[in-house]
Amino acid sequence: MGGMTVKDLLDTKGKRTIAYVQVASQEEAIAASQAGMDKIGTAFVPERAGWAMSVPDSHF
Repeated sequence: MGGMTVKDLLDTKGKRTIAYVQVASQEEAIAASQAGMDKIGTAFVPERAGWAMSVPDSHF
């Protein structure tokens, strides 16, 4: 998995705002990743478990 590591998050603290978005579809997750969001989240629903593989360079 790509995206921000714990070290990245700690190093960023107080320096800038972390961009986060909550998504409701796999297409939204892909668009958020392409837009450069730092973190992408969704409600835990078993059917959504595979979405993270669609955005391997994002913290999902």
